[in-house]
Amino acid sequence: MSRPKNGAPSPDAELATGHLDADLGRRSRRGGVLLMGAQAVRVLGQLVTLVILARILPPAAFGLLAMVASLNLVLDLLKELGLSSATIQRNDLTQAQVSALFWINAGAGFLLAALLALVAPLLADFYDQPDLTAVARWLALGFAMSGLTVQHWALLRRQMRFGAIAGLETVADYAGYAAAIGLAVAGEGYWALVAQRLITPAVLMVGSWLVCRWRPARPAAAPGLRELLNFGASVTVSGFATALSRSFDQIMIGWLWGAATLGLYERTARLLMLPVNAINAPVYSAGMPALSRLVEQPDRYRVMFRQMVQKLGLLTMPVFAVAALTADWMVEILLGRSWEAAVPLVSLF
Repeated sequence: MSRPKNGAPSPDAELATGHLDADLGRRSRRGGVLLMGAQAVRVLGQLVTLVILARILPPAAFGLLAMVASLNLVLDLLKELGLSSATIQRNDLTQAQVSALFWINAGAGFLLAALLALVAPLLADFYDQPDLTAVARWLALGFAMSGLTVQHWALLRRQMRFGAIAGLETVADYAGYAAAIGLAVAGEGYWALVAQRLITPAVLMVGSWLVCRWRPARPAAAPGLRELLNFGASVTVSGFATALSRSFDQIMIGWLWGAATLGLYERTARLLMLPVNAINAPVYSAGMPALSRLVEQPDRYRVMFRQMVQKLGLLTMPVFAVAALTADWMVEILLGRSWEAAVPLVSLF
């Protein structure tokens, strides 16, 4: 890896991927195993945190957070603008291009944070939850922080640095878990959940800048930028309907039946998705860079993609069958008797 005189990696070295092509399959498989192991550790922490918090906080506290979090899928899509995917899949990238994408993502993050802070009172009126104004404004900070990390994370994935990714995500998640449990035990109510959603992206922001040594140049136009933006726009448009459909149910439940019912629904969904996400997330993270390197080899691309989908289906489908058959004792053991109203929801999911 080439280095400038001060010992830091050169920008071009941080963007290079040619060294990955020789053993792409092995790197992807090894990365998948590594990320799945780290994901198992993270899911264990998430499960323990879920169990503890469910016995301290009422469903309404989780519902209050979900009223803002239900917008996250759409807002995250607008923050990323598909530009992380553009960075990962592009074979030839320049410092100027990635720098331009960085400033676009950073600007989008700050713009969304400001927008959420401004509309927070309207959100509170929509749900008839006065406390939501302060909650939404604090959570808006998360978009400002995460907008500064989009390209750093994309570069880590592009170079298939799965060890760094796994370590950072695990540390960030556990920092959030510890903060949430500590504040909940101290009697801070839903602010424990707010703190968790701020501490995790803060740790990810600092960690990604420390691990990924790439630094943006000053804002400027770059040759080939339009092509990257067009790719990002296509990713954003294709994902927009999915993001809206996955958010719509929580928005309507919160509006029609309030924070307590939404809290039951959100925790039920989170509980059931824990094992699914434990499988899907690492497979996607490891497979996406490998698939991106095969864009110009459609036969190999199709084979690898089909294998990924088949494995995911075989691993995740049994989860829902088991949940439907054991809903009653699953809810009592994991969430506690005060959450008995969630049993029908687990069966229906």
